[in-house]
Formats: sequence, structure tokens, C-alpha cells
Amino acid sequence: MEDQWSEYALIIPFLAGYKNRSPIGERFFSWFKLGFWFLSFYAMIIVMSKKWLIIIIASFLVIPSLTFGQEETFFVDPKFDISSRTTITAHLFKKTNKINFYIDGEWLKNYSYDSNKLNDLLYQVANNFEYNTFPTLTKIYGAPSNWQNPSWHLSVVFHSLKKDYGGYTRSEDLYSKSFSSTSNNQDIIFLNTSSFQVPPSRLASYLAHEFTHLLSLNLKFKNYHLQDDTWLEELRAELSETMTQKVDNNFSESILKQRLSDFIFINNFSLLDWHNTDYDYAIVNVLGQYLREKYGENILRDSLNSSFKGTESIDYALKKNGYNITFEEILQNWMIATVLNDCSINELYCFRSPFLNKLQKEGDVYFIPTKVESQMMGTDYLKGSSGKWLKFAGGMTMMNIKFTLVDNVPIYQIPYIILKTDGSKQLGFLDFTSLANNNLIIDNKNNSIQAIIFLLSLNDDTDYTYSYTFEI
Repeated sequence: MEDQWSEYALIIPFLAGYKNRSPIGERFFSWFKLGFWFLSFYAMIIVMSKKWLIIIIASFLVIPSLTFGQEETFFVDPKFDISSRTTITAHLFKKTNKINFYIDGEWLKNYSYDSNKLNDLLYQVANNFEYNTFPTLTKIYGAPSNWQNPSWHLSVVFHSLKKDYGGYTRSEDLYSKSFSSTSNNQDIIFLNTSSFQVPPSRLASYLAHEFTHLLSLNLKFKNYHLQDDTWLEELRAELSETMTQKVDNNFSESILKQRLSDFIFINNFSLLDWHNTDYDYAIVNVLGQYLREKYGENILRDSLNSSFKGTESIDYALKKNGYNITFEEILQNWMIATVLNDCSINELYCFRSPFLNKLQKEGDVYFIPTKVESQMMGTDYLKGSSGKWLKFAGGMTMMNIKFTLVDNVPIYQIPYIILKTDGSKQLGFLDFTSLANNNLIIDNKNNSIQAIIFLLSLNDDTDYTYSYTFEI
């Protein structure tokens, strides 16, 4: 009798295993379950044998604990919610191996949508998360031990956000309600319902971005009680796309393409002065691509898993991984790479990435009259971890460009790149180690020089404003 039932006993765990099915097989499974129920019911009527009763009982195991449309109330951030709400009621729209997708009830009620298309979109995003984003990012940065539990799920809640916000996380949700009365007490990410209009690869990138923030909350904020500098938090999150997505297959739809387009128009930046603009994200994205390419992902991991923040955490990670260089030097080398971009001159002055190896930064252009002798003077400033690209074009056959550093600006050299009419470039440096001013004399009698770009960078964690002047 035991042998007679052994073949059917195998069916029970097989069916039970489908409760934790992957997103790829879920659609097939829905049809399979429907057919299975029909055949089971028919066989029960015809045969009424114990064998079929066992199989029917086993099929109950595939019914998930959460059901479609189930409502749940979530605390949300009024700074981001389009109606400044503090709570929303959301409906469970889809449950997969690792994600419970919820959608704001108000959005479901007030907006028309194609349920099948939305379902397909979330299938693709969930599949990407399960097989790309989650394993890749947790391998690089680490993760809380409970995330490896098969029963662990991430909650992704879609609700309408204010303009220019794609998503967010909340530190309160890390804790129990006894510690924070507004905690959702779960691993949760909030995304904008407007992202339903973007391609699956772009939405997958949005989710990877916010998942990196969730990792940071768990590994930095919770473990070290430390909030990292915003620019560095966003730098890691921006890199999540190139770490987890096949950007070369969908470059036209990628965030990286958008960031590179914005980067070209930036003339100056300040890492500490964060305004959440597209230009802010473009700066940290391109800087992050350089940092990852030249020094590896261990730098990002060790800066996150440390008791330091900002540039200090980068310096700590560089030293830990055996690099004899500081972030201040990296910032300057990166600025050179954005203009020179030539690996034959120096590996540190270029990008190897096929998406950045043609990058050519311009800078804030100052046109100098070519027909008459003229004089130009200017005063500007640097503050915090910041930089400026200054481009001078035109001018007479002989020019004397002088820079003066005021108030003991902690700058020891200013790189410059001469752009020649034949397409070649020449790199040089003005030395300020013992001088407050220095000058560059340009001889352009044969009209071989098209322009000169000066690269000023400063790494300072204070709010102090440093001034400098230039005159031609």
C-alpha cells in the first residue's frame, strides 16, 4: 500500500512549492491551477477515490496568504505625496517571490488603466529584481540576515508623488511601532504612480535606485546611527542601474543616457549643496561611474559599511583597499577625465566605459575679442566639495591669463587643457603650493589654439566660501 501511494505523495510538495513561484512561471501557473482544479473535480465525481482527495487537498497549499485587492493602510511622507497625505489605503495588486506590489486606492479609483498591461509591467520588474537587482546589490553591499529568509518580502507601494520625485524610503519603517508610532514596520519602498508610463527597464532602474537607499538605511543608518551625506547616498543609488541592468541593451531608455545629456550643460557643482535637481544627479552619476571604474565596487561597499560619512568614508575605503590616493585627488583627476578623456596620456584621465569614452566637457565659456586688444577680469568662489570648468576662447595672438587665490584657498594646483585646432589636447598645471597667484602665457601666433579650459576643484567639508579672481 505504501508503494501505491508514494507516487502521489510527490505531487504534494511539488504543488506546495508553487506557493513561492517565480514571476516568470506565475502566469503559466494560473492556467495550470485552473485546469488542475477542473480535472480534480471531475475525477472526484467519477472515481471518488482517496488518491484524488489527497491531490485536491494538496492544491489548497498553492493559495497565497495575501489575496488580490487586499487593503492595507500605510504611513507615507507628506513632503512627497501629491496631496500631502500622511496615510494612504493601498490595494495589493500583485504578489511575487520577493515583492508585494501595492497601489494607492485613490489612484485606482480615479485613473483609468489597462490591468493586463500593468500586470505585465510588474511581472517584468519583479523578475528583474529577483534575478538581477536583489542578488547583485546584496552581494556588493551586504544585507540584513533576515533578507535571505525565503519568506522575506519587500513591499513596493505606488502612490502619486509631487513633480520631480520618483520614489523614497523612510527611516521610521526600520523600527517597531512601539519605537515609532508612524512606522510601517516592514521593508518598504514608495514609488511614483507616474512610473507606470515608463518602459520596464526604466522602472526596474527606479526600483534598484530606491532599493540601494533601503540597503543604506539598514547598513549605515541602523548599524552606525549615521546619516550619510546626500550626494554620496545618491551616488551609490545612481550606480545601481549600471550595476544591475543591461544598459547596453536599453541605453536609449536608460537613466544614464539622461544623466550624460544633462552633464554636458553643467559648468559648476557643489556636492554638499544638494538641491535634488537633474544636474545634481548627473554630477554624482558621472563621478560614480569614474569612481567605480578606477577603484572598484569595494570602495562603495566599504564606504557604506563604515562609521564615517561623505568624503571621509571614501578616503577610509581607499586606504582599506590599498589605494594611496585621496578623494581630493580623485575629484581633480575626474574633472580632467571629463575634458581630456585620453587613456594614452594617463589611465586616470579617461573613461574606459563605452558609454563615457567619448565624453567631452565644455565648461562656462568666456569669449575674448580677437580683433582688438582687450582686458577681462572676474571674481568667483568655491564652497565645500565643489568644482568649476572655465573655458576661454578667442583672444589675440598673445594672452596672459592670471589666477589669484584669496583667503588662503586650499587649492594647490589648477589643471588646464589646451584645445588645439587639429583636435589634439595638451594638459598642464598651474602650481599654487607656495604662491597665491600664478599665470599662464599663451602664444597663439599661428592660430593653432582653439580654447583653454581651466579646472578648479576644492574638497572642503565646511560651509566656508573661498574666493578667487582671474584676469586676462
